[in-house]
Amino acid sequence: MRIAFIKLVVFLSSFLLFQIELIIGKVFLPNFGGSYLIWGACLVFFQATLLAGYGFVWLALRRINLLTYRYVHVFLLMLPLLFFPGQPLALHYGSLGLPLVFDIFLHLAFAVGLVFFVLSTMSIIWQGWLAHSDLPQAKNPYALFGVSNLGSFTALLSYPSYFELNFDLIAQQNTWRLLYLLVIVLNLAALRLIKLKKPSSIQRDCPQPIPSTRIWEWLLYSAGGVMVFMAVTNIVTARVSPVPLLWVIPLAIYLLSFVLNFKQTPWCPGWITRRFPFIIGYGILFYFYLNAKILPDILKIVGLFIFAFFVCMFSQRRLYQSRPQDHRHLGLFYFIVGLGGFVGGSLVTWVVPIISSTFLEYFLALFVILIASQLQSMKGLAWQELVITAGAVVFFWFWPIFFPHKAILPVLILFSVFSGILWALSKTRWGLILFLLWFIIMAGPVESIWDVYQTVYVNRNYYGIHKVYYQDDVRFYSNGSVIHGAQYLALEKQGFPLTYFSPDSPAGELLTSDAFRFKNIAILGLGTGVLATYFNASQNVDFFEIDPDVLEIARKHFTFINRSSEKMRFIIGDARLMLDREPQAQYDLIIIDVFSGDSIPVHLFTREALLAYKRRLKPKGLLLFHMSNRYIDNAIPLFTTALAMGVRPGYKHGLADQYAHTFKSSWVILTWDDTTYNKCIQELKWDRVNPAPAEKYRPFTDTYSAILPYIKWQEFWLSLKHKVQAIIP
Repeated sequence: MRIAFIKLVVFLSSFLLFQIELIIGKVFLPNFGGSYLIWGACLVFFQATLLAGYGFVWLALRRINLLTYRYVHVFLLMLPLLFFPGQPLALHYGSLGLPLVFDIFLHLAFAVGLVFFVLSTMSIIWQGWLAHSDLPQAKNPYALFGVSNLGSFTALLSYPSYFELNFDLIAQQNTWRLLYLLVIVLNLAALRLIKLKKPSSIQRDCPQPIPSTRIWEWLLYSAGGVMVFMAVTNIVTARVSPVPLLWVIPLAIYLLSFVLNFKQTPWCPGWITRRFPFIIGYGILFYFYLNAKILPDILKIVGLFIFAFFVCMFSQRRLYQSRPQDHRHLGLFYFIVGLGGFVGGSLVTWVVPIISSTFLEYFLALFVILIASQLQSMKGLAWQELVITAGAVVFFWFWPIFFPHKAILPVLILFSVFSGILWALSKTRWGLILFLLWFIIMAGPVESIWDVYQTVYVNRNYYGIHKVYYQDDVRFYSNGSVIHGAQYLALEKQGFPLTYFSPDSPAGELLTSDAFRFKNIAILGLGTGVLATYFNASQNVDFFEIDPDVLEIARKHFTFINRSSEKMRFIIGDARLMLDREPQAQYDLIIIDVFSGDSIPVHLFTREALLAYKRRLKPKGLLLFHMSNRYIDNAIPLFTTALAMGVRPGYKHGLADQYAHTFKSSWVILTWDDTTYNKCIQELKWDRVNPAPAEKYRPFTDTYSAILPYIKWQEFWLSLKHKVQAIIP
């Protein structure tokens, strides 16, 4: 009964700790824009605060008696009631005039910093109390860490499927505040139930010091685990398929690996540790086949998730096995684990995107974990290891040159030969480490050799991997796995719009129609700048683009904006925020063509966003939304929101033509003017929106949005079925 009570305290504390990250992230999005720096700053802040909480408990337990710390614990629990959750969380934040990252850090610190810090101490201190209690479970207090991660795991899965779906941000935070009060009550009750040993019974002498190699193991395993799940998340969402909510699965796998390895009776198949070199090797090989057309997307996704599970299980298993047996080192153990998570997360979030044009974090993570696994048995480098590693490098480098098409038979041969190479490397101490080190150093050139396209430009920044490549007679621009524009290579055809923007597309028909004369135009989202081909010197066009590298790509690798003679301005920054900073601007047409991954960011079609557009739109002005998405029907919440505001919506679909390089597209128009609306419906044959289906849904606002009801499950399963049939005819 008492241990169940303690587990409930730890579970609920971790549940709230994780959920407040998701809540405050949604609060900050419309206030600071959709920049990757917003999410990156939030992530680093929470990791830093978690590390501070771990460090505080470690240092406090070295100075304060466990019995005395109970009073400190109660004080810390009560302290946030002076701020949040004692008071409501503000939903609107103004800039403090500081650089963006520092601005966000300060806002986060004032908003949720204190309560996040307090919750971060819960799991560790309760493990310390359990270790010095009269309960039978005192022999293994680390099982509470598994319970803690189960709480985070539950928060992760329940937020998009329940809380985000049924509650707006105000209701979410109020529910969270009530649960925090419950945490206080449960802590007070648990403190009365648990019986700690008297101070004289707790040894106060200095414990045996931990060897430095063991500390490095903790640091590297924890850093490697974080880096693996983040690397797989980046690869799946950017390179394979931008399926909605797909980012949840790698994080869930990471949390689940802690749950399984730190529970009362740990579970990890022994073959994962015994065959780990082969898992690493096949993971490397699988990475280079992600761009190959021979593997369906579903196989790529499942393969990466299985790989992430194996690697995370190995890392957490080794962490558990190397945990200190003297419970007086418990605080140090978790501080180092927290430090590793902070370092690994910071590397993937902040460092790798600016030093590499590839997913270098994938190889770095494996390298870090392999180093950790060899720390206790490091030996000198033998010449045989160098020979085996050199042979593996030569083989991997030249294989795609001789077998460029990657058909089934070469794949089977490669798999067989590579298995033999892995067997040889696994017999050495340094072979696989050196092999990975070569990939880290040569990641860019190796990836270009294995690439199936004729790539002329690759660049990675905080918004993803930008790529310009040739295929047949067309130059394409993609960000991750999503094509954002294309242009014919032939000079006489370079002014012809392609992909979603051809003259036959709904957007092309509207922009070339005699029904409208658009004088001032705002375009949110630049891409290749293809929409510039529809305007002339008498028109004023403002492009809003969040990523400055996109502007450089449009200028250097495509000619649409260079060939156009109209008056153009390029404004860098979040489209919604920057549009609000143009107080004198009044547009006849605002085109929203902004995509994050394969979907328009939610904060660009909420009620508040539509009102922001209206302030910059002339009375007879028109909003044109590009809503193409394979897996999410974003048009429904847009219709629902527009109808609730009295806005007139219409829609039209464009057909695909692979020979003309025209993509299937979906477009939505919104206007407050009846005359403008009737022109679109009657003259351009746009379809009216039936209000009945839209009325079943809830309008999107800055405080409420949930994409789960709008996922095209039928399309998703149909796509899945076709891909499975491609594997098994």
